[in-house]
Amino acid sequence: MIGFGQTTDILRLQNEVNNINYRMDKHHKQFYNGVTLTIIGVGVTIIGVVVPVVPLIIIGGGSAIAGNIIIVNSHKWFKSRDNKGNTNITKHKIRKRTEQLDRLLRNGEISNKAYNEAIEDLKTLKQ
Repeated sequence: MIGFGQTTDILRLQNEVNNINYRMDKHHKQFYNGVTLTIIGVGVTIIGVVVPVVPLIIIGGGSAIAGNIIIVNSHKWFKSRDNKGNTNITKHKIRKRTEQLDRLLRNGEISNKAYNEAIEDLKTLKQ
C-alpha cells in the first residue's frame, strides 16, 4: 500500500537518477580504458626512443593517439537522451510494478479502483 503513494513524478525522478548513474558508469569505464591505452602507448613510445626501435615508436604513438580518441569519445554518454525517455531500466521497473499490482489485486490487498489508477499512472509514465 505504501507504493500507491508514489506519483509518476517520483517514478520519473527515480528513472532519471538511474539513467544518470548508468551513463556515469559507462563514461568512467570508457574514459579509464582510454587513459590506460594512452599510458601504455606513451610507455612503449618512450621505450622505443630509449632503445632506438622505430616500430616501437610508431606502435606506441598510435596507441597513445587511439587512447586519446577513446577518452574524447567517452563524452558521448552525456548527450541528451531520446525524447520518449524510455530506457531499459524504465521498462523493467514498469513491468515489475505491473506484476506487483497484479499480485496485490489477486490477493485482494487493493481495490479495483486503486489498481486501475496505478495502471493509468504506469501508462502515462510509459509514454
